Amino acid sequence: MRNLLLSTVTLLLVPAVAFASSEFNSHTHTTPIELEPISPSSGLKLASVCFLGYGDCGDAGYGSIGGDGDYNLDTAQQCRNEGFSSSCPEGWRPQIGANCPYNNSYVTCCQSSCPTNSSPDCTGNEVADDGCGYKCKQCCSDTCPSGSKSYTGSYASTTECGSTCYNCNTSCPSGSSTSYTGSSAGTNECGQSCKRCNSSCPSGYTSSPTSECYDTTTNECGNTCYKAKDCAPCAGYYECGGTWQYCEGSTCPADSSRC
Repeated sequence: MRNLLLSTVTLLLVPAVAFASSEFNSHTHTTPIELEPISPSSGLKLASVCFLGYGDCGDAGYGSIGGDGDYNLDTAQQCRNEGFSSSCPEGWRPQIGANCPYNNSYVTCCQSSCPTNSSPDCTGNEVADDGCGYKCKQCCSDTCPSGSKSYTGSYASTTECGSTCYNCNTSCPSGSSTSYTGSSAGTNECGQSCKRCNSSCPSGYTSSPTSECYDTTTNECGNTCYKAKDCAPCAGYYECGGTWQYCEGSTCPADSSRC
């Protein structure tokens, strides 16, 4: 292969072509090419001559990134030209799958974003993606030492991540209680059964009086219940101010009435 005085591109050498016309009939005319020696100090570069379709052009072939010393591509500079970086600033990470195609050490920087108390550098449970292809993992334990984060009762404890844990709430729905014995009203946070008040009177009592003399109590709903009893003996007993008193003669109040 000969070296010619050329620019840094590969030439296609085309064989001389025979011209035929009425003026030149069957004569073939070619123009000779003279090659002059090149001085090493001229600063000009030598390009290898490659006949496309004939033999192996080797490193001088089209599309070559490597090639010989005259054809090397500065991959680092090319990556920088296309916006890739050799390192990422704090808070940014190399985006997965976005390396420079010419040099894998150059990357696309992506701003990593994780929920509070999590990072791709931590080793806890996975909680989210950071937007750059990495998994955000918990950096502390968010488990309650006692109580639960979902409860609404009194304070119980605090997790390593700073979450507040509460005791279960013993309150029942309005109008119900764990001490009532009426119909069911569900359960509270602690799993205890809540019931509505029982409107029935205790055994032996009625919802209205059945005698002039009675004892009273209340049911679970606060209603008054009555229980009949014997009145005091009539002889000498008078009802004074709602109570029975023993009176004789003029000692009884004027507004008293005898049984």
